[in-house]
Amino acid sequence: MHSKGHTLAKVGIGVALVAFFAWVLFPLFWIFLFSIKSTADIVSYPPKFIFSPTLKSYTAILLGKTTGLFSVAPDFPHWFKNSLILSGGALGLTCLLGIFAAYALAKYKIPGRENISFTFATICFLPILAVMLPLFSIYHKLKLFDTYLGLILAYQLITLPLFVLLLRGYIMEVPQSFIEAAHLDGATEWQVISKVVLPIILPGLMAAGLLSFIYAWNNFALALVLAGGSTEPVPLGMLSYIGFTEIQRGQMSAAIILCVVPAIVFAAFSQKYIVRGFSLGLLKG
Repeated sequence: MHSKGHTLAKVGIGVALVAFFAWVLFPLFWIFLFSIKSTADIVSYPPKFIFSPTLKSYTAILLGKTTGLFSVAPDFPHWFKNSLILSGGALGLTCLLGIFAAYALAKYKIPGRENISFTFATICFLPILAVMLPLFSIYHKLKLFDTYLGLILAYQLITLPLFVLLLRGYIMEVPQSFIEAAHLDGATEWQVISKVVLPIILPGLMAAGLLSFIYAWNNFALALVLAGGSTEPVPLGMLSYIGFTEIQRGQMSAAIILCVVPAIVFAAFSQKYIVRGFSLGLLKG
C-alpha cells in the first residue's frame, strides 16, 4: 500500500508539473504560431491551428519589409544592435564594479557590512518608476539622454545590486585559508581575486552575469524614459508595431521569438548555476 501511494504521489506531481509548464509556455507557443501565420490567419475567428506556415514576418523584420497596406517598416536590426550594446555594456560595467564590491562585502570586516548587503537586496525590489522623474531631469542636465553611456549607467540600478547579492554568496564559500596562503606567497589583492577567487567562483560568476544580462535586455521602463531614436532597444522598439491603422501582430510576434529564444537557450544551459547562485546569494547574502 505504501509503494502504491508513493507511485500515485509521483504521478500526481508529474501531472501537476506538466500542467504548470503547459500553462506557462502556452503564451510563448501562441506567439510562435502568430509569427508563422499570414495576416489573414492571425485575425481569423475561430483561431486556426491548421494553416500554411510562412516566414514572411521574419523576412519583414530582418530586411525591413512591410506586410500590410499601411504598414511602416520598423528597424528591428537597429533595435537588436542597440540591445546588444546596452546589455553587453551594462554587464561589463556590472562585472567590473560588482566583483570588487562582492569581494569586499564577503571578505572584509567593513562596519555595517550586513546592512550594506541588505541595502543591495532592498534595491533589487525597488520599483524602478520611483526614480524615473529625478533620472529624467538629471540626464537632460548632464546631456546623457539618448546616449549609450547614460543607459548603461542607468541599467546599473537593476543589474549591479542583483550581481553583488548573488556573487557575494559564492565568494563567502571560498576558504579563507586559500586567500591567506596567497597573501603569504606575496600575491597582491588583485592577484588574489583574479587567480584564486575568480576560478573558484566561476559558476557563480556565470549565473550572476547571465541574470544581469537578461534583466538589462528585458528592461522597458528605463529605456522608455531615457532612450531616444539613436539608442532605442528591442523592448521599446516593439511599440512601433502598433500603428494608427493596424497592429502588425505577425512582425511583433516574430521579433519576440527572435529575442526570447537566445535567453531561453542560455538559461537552459546555466540552470543549475542559476539555482545554486540564487540559493547562496539569498541565504548567505
